[in-house]
Amino acid sequence: MPMVARAPRHEERPPDSPRTLVVWTVLVVTLAVMIVGALFVVRHVLLLVYVCALLAIGLSPLVRWIEVREMRVFGRQRVPRSVVIFVLYAIVLALIAGVAALVLPPLVAQTRDLAARAPELVERAQQFLGSYGFERVRFDQISQALPTPSDALGAVVGTVAGLLGGAFGVVSVLILTFYFLLEADGLVEGWLHLFARERRQQARAIAQHVTEKVSAWLIGQVMLGAAVGASAGIAFMLLGVPYFYVLAILAAIGECIPYVGPFVAGLTATAIAATVSWHLALATAVYYLLQQLIEVNVLVPKLMGHQVGLSAATIIIAVLIGGALLGVVGVVLAVPTAAIVQATLQELASTTE
Repeated sequence: MPMVARAPRHEERPPDSPRTLVVWTVLVVTLAVMIVGALFVVRHVLLLVYVCALLAIGLSPLVRWIEVREMRVFGRQRVPRSVVIFVLYAIVLALIAGVAALVLPPLVAQTRDLAARAPELVERAQQFLGSYGFERVRFDQISQALPTPSDALGAVVGTVAGLLGGAFGVVSVLILTFYFLLEADGLVEGWLHLFARERRQQARAIAQHVTEKVSAWLIGQVMLGAAVGASAGIAFMLLGVPYFYVLAILAAIGECIPYVGPFVAGLTATAIAATVSWHLALATAVYYLLQQLIEVNVLVPKLMGHQVGLSAATIIIAVLIGGALLGVVGVVLAVPTAAIVQATLQELASTTE
């Protein structure tokens, strides 16, 4: 009986063999590097989407409140959400245009005058410091360090262009935020369906908690900046501080950067007031101290309430991390991001207790 030759048997390699582990490790590392590289390439787009998401989350309670008011006025006739958002956009843009029409002409004039007189102001500040025994710094070094008006304008334009990509970025933010607001309910439902049924209630609670915190931060931040900027402008005008329009805008913008922004705005105003007299510098410093006391004890609790609920240490750590990762943009986004993380952790902790 002839012998049938058997085909050679290939030994199956166990799944935990060294070669298999090496292959899988290389594949995983390669995939991770590709994902990180792709995220790095589109980082500006992701940042834009994140900003739009924050704006939509912050404005969604206001849109819902307007819808409820319309239901009470028109009965069962519900105005489409798109109309509500358009009206909200129109009101916000009209307010911005009105404020810009009032503030921009004197602001531009004072900014040009301040840039032109910067060397003179530095020299007067040096004379003031020298009268109290401080060592004078060489003026030519200061003047070389000072930006010219064209340099300052170029820096501002470059910063805005880098953040929003110019006018296209602004339009993109408006359009994307509009659609986020328009499809808010569908986005929330999509978020919930990412979780198992037994986890959806917890996910809904997280979404609600995050919305409350971000909305409190966004609306409170806008109102706080407007209140601080307006009060600073009026106070500096009455005190006779030069360039009060510029300093008022700086005070309003400084409110976006916790702790550091108000300190820089107050220090700048005091330094400019010192070029007039030390009495005016002292009055300006006293005003800023009083303004900070009122802001911390009255304005912040009234405008933001306790819904944001971040401690001072948490805010400082978040600002440092945001600044290290994304610069000025990261500093501005640090507080709402920290609030989102805190809200998520609080809801997760409450369910495990």
